[in-house]
Amino acid sequence: MFGRKTDVAAQDTGTRDLVVLLLLGALLIGLCALLVAFYVRPPLGTSPRLGRDADLTGFFPSFWAFLPRTPDDVAFCWRAVGFWSLLSGTFLLALFWTDRAARGPSALRVVAGVSVVAHLLFVLAPPFLCNDLLRYAVFGRMLLGPGLNPYLSPPAALVGDPLLPYANLFHVTSGYGPSFMWFSALLGWLGRGDVFWTALLFKGAAAACSLVNCWLIRRLTLSLYGEALRPLVLYAWNPLVLLEIAGMGHNEALMVALALGGLLLASRGRPWLGFGLLVLSADVKQVTAVMALLFAVQFVAAAPHWRGRLRRMAGLLALAAAIELVLWAPFWAGPRTFAALETLFHPRVLVPGARSLEVGKALVFVAAVLAAAWKASRGGLKEATTLSALLMLAFVVFVFPWRFSWYVIPPLALLAVNAQNWRWMTAALVALVWASYAMIPYALVHL
Repeated sequence: MFGRKTDVAAQDTGTRDLVVLLLLGALLIGLCALLVAFYVRPPLGTSPRLGRDADLTGFFPSFWAFLPRTPDDVAFCWRAVGFWSLLSGTFLLALFWTDRAARGPSALRVVAGVSVVAHLLFVLAPPFLCNDLLRYAVFGRMLLGPGLNPYLSPPAALVGDPLLPYANLFHVTSGYGPSFMWFSALLGWLGRGDVFWTALLFKGAAAACSLVNCWLIRRLTLSLYGEALRPLVLYAWNPLVLLEIAGMGHNEALMVALALGGLLLASRGRPWLGFGLLVLSADVKQVTAVMALLFAVQFVAAAPHWRGRLRRMAGLLALAAAIELVLWAPFWAGPRTFAALETLFHPRVLVPGARSLEVGKALVFVAAVLAAAWKASRGGLKEATTLSALLMLAFVVFVFPWRFSWYVIPPLALLAVNAQNWRWMTAALVALVWASYAMIPYALVHL
């Protein structure tokens, strides 16, 4: 009798916790919609966009303009802070509530459903903060008709292209890897030069990659640690991920999908294919290169004898070289191919007065990578994953000159995989605090 009452009470408690999680998810979606409606109606004559990006709001459905226009820049600033604080607070409350609701069998479906709806909402919203996705598209379209090399010619060379007036940084050559250039070419070809459909394709592709990341985080968590729902919520309901990936279409989603896919394959006994995906990930952007390095070190060190270690090392080097040779050969033009590195590590070329890469910090980071490689050689895949996350976070926060919030997403995704205790949760929250600091310009408007 008492056992039955206890079971019923536990079931009632689990149902209530699940309902609370569902309500928090609904509130998160509602606040996301309000955030979009707020940003598409800034004060007249002003723009919340980074730089001088063209306004794309007119190309998207007008139903987003359901809030009154913000009267002035001061009101805009305070309301932006208020919206983001409410959104972040809802997310954090849901994150800490997840462990309670996870006792119910439907919790995973709630988390997945809310994530899909939130991603879709931002896909249908105009990219109201920056137009990076149209620069991606122009780079891709350079490969289609005129056959321009995006590593030698800036987007401005594609004279007369219908997307060019809406792209940003059109005097800077590409700093992305060729794997992403060909991906951009495919989406640019499908967009047929239409601003709305091209933006929708890039945003949809980024959101699809992000949802794949949700699945990969879930599978990796189960593979490495066992059942846990909190790591999935940390990524899937994260306002930063929703805004910068599904909303702005940044290519971090593809980079993270390749990296997590590589780790999942490695955890399932397919290390060579996994390493290949890690190399492809680092080719999109170089942020995840440290993950490929630490995985390679761990994999080589795990061989039972020195001959096996030499064979693994030679095989990994040959595989990485072959992938890069195939990817870069169509674009290779000597050192000029990497001309964009100057703008990556010396932003003052584009933004006068901006900080540049500091040699001292770079040397400290290299020393940290070497120490992490030594530690990874004595550990397993978990050790390499956690060390990679911390190194990437340190690089973004302390070393890399550009301070953009979306650069935090790759280390955040890895920290989510390992968010099994409060130490790694704290590191993830530090990443989110830094991202919020980097997002301060989003609360400002300019003429």
